[in-house]
Amino acid sequence: MRGQPELKNPTNHDLKESIPHLAFEFYHFQFYAHLIQSQMDGRGPSVHAGLRQAVRYAFLMHLRALLDFFYCSAGQDDDLLATDFRIVPGFATSANTSPDWVREVKTQLNKRLAHITSPRWKEQGPDMHYYHQHVPEVTVLISSFRDALPSDLQNMLSAKLNAFTSRDAA
Repeated sequence: MRGQPELKNPTNHDLKESIPHLAFEFYHFQFYAHLIQSQMDGRGPSVHAGLRQAVRYAFLMHLRALLDFFYCSAGQDDDLLATDFRIVPGFATSANTSPDWVREVKTQLNKRLAHITSPRWKEQGPDMHYYHQHVPEVTVLISSFRDALPSDLQNMLSAKLNAFTSRDAA
């Protein structure tokens, strides 16, 4: 059985290889946030309850991944964090200070989404507005991160984001 891949000290190559995966998270977070906003505004099409739940679940998973990426100071050994990019020449940002709401949201997501825990049935969970209200803040983090990347990585990220946009426009 293979052990977990090591990423304690990512190389520039590791970071470059991560760009398509970051694009996947960034794009889908914003894509699902838009679909949910359309539904909350009454502009979205009527969809089966199971599909609506799948969209919400996908949004929450991407939110959880991005909160860890932007705000964790030390994850698992193989977790990629925004702060890992500080080794890239030309990367022009520092660590993000975690706002007060992040810990509460991550706790809710961990207890209600990623693990089967008793708060699921013992406590009333927050509604989608509770999570969705943070979309603007996470969107700013995504934009700031993208803008801080050196031009070659920005171009890679933009190309992948454009590919997702084109795929979904078809």
